[in-house]
Amino acid sequence: MRHRLPLIALVAFSSFLIGIVWLANHGRGFWGFLHRIPYGDKLGHVGLVGLFAYLFNLTLGNRRCPAPLQHVLMGSGLVVAIMTLEELSQKFLPHRSPDFIDWVANLTGAALAQIAAILTFRRATPTGRRPRRRDA
Repeated sequence: MRHRLPLIALVAFSSFLIGIVWLANHGRGFWGFLHRIPYGDKLGHVGLVGLFAYLFNLTLGNRRCPAPLQHVLMGSGLVVAIMTLEELSQKFLPHRSPDFIDWVANLTGAALAQIAAILTFRRATPTGRRPRRRDA
């Protein structure tokens, strides 16, 4: 069960994020309080996308992208792609508008999540490396 915990957390958090995006796409939301905090919206992007990427990285076992992106964890790369598409899709929705700074905040969240996932993995394994798969 322990090895399934990151997957369960990723599915639960993904559902939460889908709900947030759906509410925003329909002009509803509960995050008005973020606008009272300086850069609160941007901090929200960093936190939500960062946690999403962190959980994605842990679920994939910190697997790396193929060359030439071998320094990027696959979870972070997938989250950046998903969130880039989501930010661009806002151009076609009446209650939304794409924002370059939101996209930069998303990238920042994914980058911080990659660092956190690498550090977490190093602490969790004696060698700091992903164990090799045994051929069956």
